[in-house]
Amino acid sequence: MAKIVLTEAQNQQEIHLHAQDELILQLTVSPGTGYAWVIDSDLDDFLSPTGDMRFEKMVEPTLGGTELQIYSFLMLSAGIYELRLSYRRPWEKPAQAQDRVSFRLVAA
Repeated sequence: MAKIVLTEAQNQQEIHLHAQDELILQLTVSPGTGYAWVIDSDLDDFLSPTGDMRFEKMVEPTLGGTELQIYSFLMLSAGIYELRLSYRRPWEKPAQAQDRVSFRLVAA
C-alpha cells in the first residue's frame, strides 16, 4: 500500500496507482473567502474517504494566509477514473467555480 500525494501541480495528469493505495489531495485555499475545493466526481465506485476533510497551515506562510485543504482516500479497485474538483463556495454550482482540477486515476 503506497501513499500518493496530489496537488494542483498534477492537474490534468494521469496518475498511476494500485487498489488499496492511499490517495491524499493537498489543494491550496484562501480561508475566510468562503471558497473551498468541492468534489464533483461520484466517488462510490473507486474512492473511499479515510477521514474527514481538514485544513492545515502552510509550512511556509504565504501572503494572504493560504492554507492546505486536505482529503484522504483509499483506492478501492482497479480501473480508470476521473477525479474532478472545483474551487467554489458550497452553495454555488460547478459552472460558477473560480478554478478546477482533474486527475485521471489509473489503478492496477
